[in-house]
Amino acid sequence: MPNTNFNCGTRFIYKGATFVVQEQIPPFQIMAKDIGTRKSKVLNVREIYASPEFRLETAPLVISNPAANLDLSDVPEKYLAVANRRYEIVTRVAKSSKKEKLEAAAKEGCGIMSLYRWIKAYIKDGLRGLIPDHYKKRACQKSRFEDATENIMRTVFENEWASLKKLSKIEIYRIIDHRCRMEGLNRIPSRRTVNNRILKRSQSKDILKRQGKKAHAGQYEPTPGTFANKMSHSLECIQIDHKRMDVIVVDSAGNPIGRPWLTLGIDVFSRSIWGIHLGFNAPSSMSVAMCLYNGIQFKNDINEKFRLKTPWRMYGLPERIVVDNGKEFHSIHFESACAQLGIKLDYRKPYTPRHGGVVERFFETLDQRLVSTLEGKTFSHPKERGEYLSEKESCLTLEDLEKMIYIFIAELYQEGFHSGVGCMPNRKWEDGVQVAQPALPSNRDDLMLFLMKEEKRIVNRAGIVFNGIRYWHDDLIPLIRKAVGFRYDPRNISFIYVINPENNQFLGIPARPEYNHLSGLSVWEIQKIGKLLYQERMRPTSANSLMARERLELIRREAMRKTKSARKEQKIIESHSQAFQTASIGQCQGGIVKTAEPCAEPKSSEVLEDYEISIEK
Repeated sequence: MPNTNFNCGTRFIYKGATFVVQEQIPPFQIMAKDIGTRKSKVLNVREIYASPEFRLETAPLVISNPAANLDLSDVPEKYLAVANRRYEIVTRVAKSSKKEKLEAAAKEGCGIMSLYRWIKAYIKDGLRGLIPDHYKKRACQKSRFEDATENIMRTVFENEWASLKKLSKIEIYRIIDHRCRMEGLNRIPSRRTVNNRILKRSQSKDILKRQGKKAHAGQYEPTPGTFANKMSHSLECIQIDHKRMDVIVVDSAGNPIGRPWLTLGIDVFSRSIWGIHLGFNAPSSMSVAMCLYNGIQFKNDINEKFRLKTPWRMYGLPERIVVDNGKEFHSIHFESACAQLGIKLDYRKPYTPRHGGVVERFFETLDQRLVSTLEGKTFSHPKERGEYLSEKESCLTLEDLEKMIYIFIAELYQEGFHSGVGCMPNRKWEDGVQVAQPALPSNRDDLMLFLMKEEKRIVNRAGIVFNGIRYWHDDLIPLIRKAVGFRYDPRNISFIYVINPENNQFLGIPARPEYNHLSGLSVWEIQKIGKLLYQERMRPTSANSLMARERLELIRREAMRKTKSARKEQKIIESHSQAFQTASIGQCQGGIVKTAEPCAEPKSSEVLEDYEISIEK
């Protein structure tokens, strides 16, 4: 690009008049003579240059193809250095006389004709025109192979290389070599030639054809981040997902159990962690329900239990939850809970983890800043683990890991700068709740009921039979021979909560008195007892059930010392029995749930003296 210098003698056109510069008046003025009127005037250089009516009358070395200089990134540095040196010579001697050009050519060690060619090339293509000819010829030279060879390479690249078979470069070379020899061609491409041709192909198209749309979208689909930028306040959108922790935990005796699962919800607007659940259960509707409960409730109990120096403040009902297409998110239990709580549920497109990038990115942060520092870590790939013995080095219990996660979230992550929101997540959360105050359920017991699992049974004259246990109260008499829905907590099967179809209120129905010894047991424990009884071919009675429970405890204690799977199962049962103990459904307020007292026997002519514990398969 030619420079505009207002040196003495420079001629230019300005507002329809032709001027010649007579004198420079620093810093921004010149004395210029109007050729038409022969009058001199002082002009401001900045005003002249900014005016659309300004142009140089004579502009030596005006490039006819300026677009050729827009991108020179494809030119190697050594050739650009030669072009820059030639540019210095050309600009210095372009306006000089022939004698001065001869002297410059002799001084630079080049011929006068070369100098003229450089000037001509610069005027035509700018700096690109000064690149050495041998590079330009090599860049656009014709193939040295005959047409038949080129056709073979083109066919193999399109049909064999760019396919889901994912053949290696060496295999592609062998195919080309074989076909060329079968055709009797004289000149056969070398491995280096084949590799270079592959490198020159479009990487985007090759990935699409070799790895499919999913891999191509993951690398080339634009992700401008407009989804998160559209959020205007806290709890407008929550992303929930699961991750299996890359660390092995131990039981209280120090025996390795396995890797727990983390279910986590994050607020997209503030990037604050809204709720979590840590346990050994694989992702299920109940683990999601526990994450919802943790997120919606106030965190006072958590702050006190783990003595968090920076309180965890996030709470409230989200307006929308975004999840993937896991079966736990498509369960009737989860969908109905969201509907009853007034939460809109959105599903990401299949095979698009980038659409849940906010929660996925936090999992990476958790791995990098916390999990990677823990003893017993398993690493993300076996090759990275090397000779590190994860089980041998493990020392953290599930409670220890849970405490460390809470401390990391409340005191480090949410108090640290987040580049995605430009400040601390805690501060962004506070800004968001100023716009819209978090909503809460009408009462806490509604939340507990909505998050419980729901089943349907027909009420018979002996009550409701569920999981081999009979539930009865006099209030069921009007519902005999009717199908009713009820809710239950899998961690405690002492009560079920029947939905009265007449007024849509919940009624707490206890198990019959002969099942009192099962109080506090979970569904999983009941099924284990039933399985033990079934295997021993015993007729189950109340006494037998008690004996089976004692034998189960003995077997469990013995297995805990022997197998990791049994220790893990024990930990699951313990965590189930402890969940939700802070809020008892049996003492709900506001008249929504009526907890019935156990009855000695149902008011029915049919009284069953024996009962059995079934196994639902």
